[in-house]
Amino acid sequence: MEYAIRFGFKATNNEAEYEALVNGLKITHKLGARSISVKSDSKLIVDHVLGEYKAREDRMAEYLWII
Repeated sequence: MEYAIRFGFKATNNEAEYEALVNGLKITHKLGARSISVKSDSKLIVDHVLGEYKAREDRMAEYLWII
């Protein structure tokens, strides 16, 4: 499955990675997925989500509340 997202705002690379993750999770939830595998080439985002790194910027920390 492929999808595209168009942002109505300026986003950093990290914000774009989070937006892709959040939107992908929303789509899989709507489709009724019970188990998914998420892969990313962004070590920073993965480590934030796993709790290995703390998000220093408020904008990045807000994404962790969404997930």
